[in-house]
Amino acid sequence: MSKTDIWMPLYIADYLADTQHLTRDEHGGYLLLLMAYWRNGGPLQDDDKRLAAIAKATQREWKSLRATLAEFFTIVDGLWVHKRADKEIKDAAENSLRNTNRAKNAASKRWGKQSSNDAQSNANGNATSIPPALPDQCPSPSPTPLNPPIAGANVDLGGGTVAGSICARLKNDGVQGVNPQNPKLLKLLEEGLTADEITAIGPEASSKGKGFAWVLAAAEGRRRDAAAVAALPSMPADEWFLSASGIESKAVEHGITQQRDEPFPAFKARVYEAAGVTDDMVRRAKIDRGERV
Repeated sequence: MSKTDIWMPLYIADYLADTQHLTRDEHGGYLLLLMAYWRNGGPLQDDDKRLAAIAKATQREWKSLRATLAEFFTIVDGLWVHKRADKEIKDAAENSLRNTNRAKNAASKRWGKQSSNDAQSNANGNATSIPPALPDQCPSPSPTPLNPPIAGANVDLGGGTVAGSICARLKNDGVQGVNPQNPKLLKLLEEGLTADEITAIGPEASSKGKGFAWVLAAAEGRRRDAAAVAALPSMPADEWFLSASGIESKAVEHGITQQRDEPFPAFKARVYEAAGVTDDMVRRAKIDRGERV
């Protein structure tokens, strides 16, 4: 298979989830860059003239497209690197080689047995069959998508990546600059942050005019603060339910996330219920601290 004929997988749900925040021109430019990346078998040169030509854009158009499209790549040593595409290219090559070898081995066994039969036929004076040539290459089966479908997303995508779903929800809230391949977003997800923890910050970010980077920083900071609450000496461990930070920390322990637009009292009630905190426990703790109840 030549480079111009190379096969490229396109998982529609994942692709739409990753790119639905793009404009029409950005979307078209990204798809053209992705196809060129596959045809090239790897990274593209960081050359604005060549990249603009690939994206079918004028130099002026490319100046407005470059920053957004570059977010899907990592620029290393003058090369645009697309890590997911690199893995898919490697997987496709390995699948092709594996299937080619499997076909050749099967054919070798089949014709090896035939040759034995032919030798016996020759001994009996019969004609010998000539086996056909082995195929040079067999088509690869479609590889399994790298990102499994997720459930519960607010956007009807029919599936998609977790990062794509997060970006779609933040985009709906009016957050600017979302990018499903943002390294910090992917790192936070690897470290265990949930989609709800991140997207819950969307309305606040939108109301303050903050962008995607602020959302990620806030999500990271709030998880870190919640995890550190137990180590603070200002409040006994058995009185965590008297502070907002303590409640948030306990929520993390129980896997509870404050839902979008959920009032804090309702969120607190759910945490109390999960931890077995009663009204009497709260009242006694306040009395012990000298508060009037």
